[in-house]
Amino acid sequence: MSTQKGGEEVIEIVRHDLEEGLRALLSNAELREELREKALRLLDEMKISVQGADKSEKGRERVEDTRNKIKERIEKFLTELRLGENSSVCLVNCQFGEPVLTYKHEPYARIIAPLVHYIASNAPEEEVMRFLAYAVLFDGSIEHDRVSLMLGNFHVKEASKRLPLDMYDKIALYIILAAKYGVGIRTIFVGEYETILYFDRKYVAKMFSLVWGDLTTLWRLGRTLVSRADHIFKKLENIRMYVEEFANRLKIVCILKSFSNTIPYVTLLFWEDSWREFARIYIKWCRNKLCAYFRGAKEKAKRAASVLSALGATVIVKKYDGEWRVALKADSITAVRRTEWLDAVRALVEELHRRGIISGRQRRRLLREIDAGPNVVEMAGVEFTVRTKGRQIIIKRESLLAEVINSTVETLKSAGLEEGAHFIAKRPDGSSLGYVYISVPTGLWQLEELRRQGIDWADRALKRLEEIAKARGFYDVLQKHLRLAREAETVNPRGLVVEDPGAGVRAEIRDVRVEWTGRRPRVVIEYEAGGQIKSFSFIWGLKTRRAIVATVKLNAERALLLAALTGDGRLKGKRGALQLHAKHLLALTKYKGVGLSPVFSLPVSRLFTDILPWLVQWRGCAIWGLIT
Repeated sequence: MSTQKGGEEVIEIVRHDLEEGLRALLSNAELREELREKALRLLDEMKISVQGADKSEKGRERVEDTRNKIKERIEKFLTELRLGENSSVCLVNCQFGEPVLTYKHEPYARIIAPLVHYIASNAPEEEVMRFLAYAVLFDGSIEHDRVSLMLGNFHVKEASKRLPLDMYDKIALYIILAAKYGVGIRTIFVGEYETILYFDRKYVAKMFSLVWGDLTTLWRLGRTLVSRADHIFKKLENIRMYVEEFANRLKIVCILKSFSNTIPYVTLLFWEDSWREFARIYIKWCRNKLCAYFRGAKEKAKRAASVLSALGATVIVKKYDGEWRVALKADSITAVRRTEWLDAVRALVEELHRRGIISGRQRRRLLREIDAGPNVVEMAGVEFTVRTKGRQIIIKRESLLAEVINSTVETLKSAGLEEGAHFIAKRPDGSSLGYVYISVPTGLWQLEELRRQGIDWADRALKRLEEIAKARGFYDVLQKHLRLAREAETVNPRGLVVEDPGAGVRAEIRDVRVEWTGRRPRVVIEYEAGGQIKSFSFIWGLKTRRAIVATVKLNAERALLLAALTGDGRLKGKRGALQLHAKHLLALTKYKGVGLSPVFSLPVSRLFTDILPWLVQWRGCAIWGLIT
């Protein structure tokens, strides 16, 4: 029932737009003449190319024939309100028996009615741009270097409902629309079955900026849920590029206002090239934090939301007491990286401090956050927020949608991260949020391993993490986690000679490798001493008090070798059974050539990626304190 009702509402809109538009044009001959002159002038200025027409004289004649055909449709529509070849379709004051276009001819009327409506009315420029933006999104092409709208012939299956209308009628109406509202269309390609209108780049950048606020949610959802090959998502990605281009072209003027009886605040004016005000944003000190917002009419609020979203902010658009407000989320104030914006925020912070409204500690923290930017890092195309709790680094993504969490999990898995070892996930339950946490440190270790393999996104993620850590004061903690991964497999132990002249001991390392006994790692050290090849090993296990240890029987040679490999000089000279601890195992991760059991057919040099996750799964054990 609701579907039927929705369909009836659409038909009613089509009927209203078509009938009211034609009535308005019929009663205003002066408007029709003005539009005719503008449209024909625009047509003369347009570059037209025709399929199969080259630069020969014959080809140029074909192009001019096409131009004249379009010209005829424009003139007949605006003088007689008729469409079709030879003006065969009547729109108003029709004679009995001739073809008549009404709202009941739905396949035709759905396309023609909105064009007639905008041609006949004085709609806001923004409304027309929105109409065109959605037309291009669903029926056009959005590439890095061009944006176009495709117009084909009408497709009507039932012969009894067909009218002698074709794509030339669409071309004529779009040119009239473009002439009236200054739409940036300058080039047309006319093929046998379709026509392509090419838009001016500067025009589409502004056009898309007006709808980006509506499309942002779809784009963000698409980054997680939609295949990157999906054509709509690709269009959204390119729309975002054009909107960023427009936003970056806007001029920003900052006005700092500080009066003795009020708290200082900043007004940021966004101006277009023509010095027409596009938006006005206020940044203030609200309840011990910075806040930024826009207030005004609904259309202007949407416009401001689009630009702020394109600049990197996350916004909330709501209606308060009869006016619309666009509020930036707290972290988003520093997400906008335009120099003028950041300078304005810094100026406000300095003035707040000068007036004694914020402390020196608050000032330093705010300036640090301004320099750092948003606490967001992207991994494999998925955005995670980064924060600290004490000395603990928290990297997470939250959502109430199970689809978002599931898609994030699958994305991370396909990118080379293992659930349980490198990240943990919980699906939403009722009103409780679901989440994906990157495990620290094992998730960071895996990122470092992927970077080592040449994975670009992992390299960018780690660089961004380091930027955030430096600016927000936890760089030392991050580096402590990454150090093991970065030092792993960087030293070749083969050929290393150790000696103790006092004890008369000299040994040369031949190999260090890892083998597996069940699920427990055994470290085997092979060496040469006194002209003989010798070896010893030790198996790591978990004691009842949840400490990871290995027991090894030492003599002078073995103690000397272990002291050199682990860097623990206290092992030198030990004899008999001795317990090794987690720090000794971690010290071995820097050595190359540590092979895994051939049973698993795993490559060499994997101690770092296989032993450490094995250790970290024992969260209650002693090693956890060493690596967190």
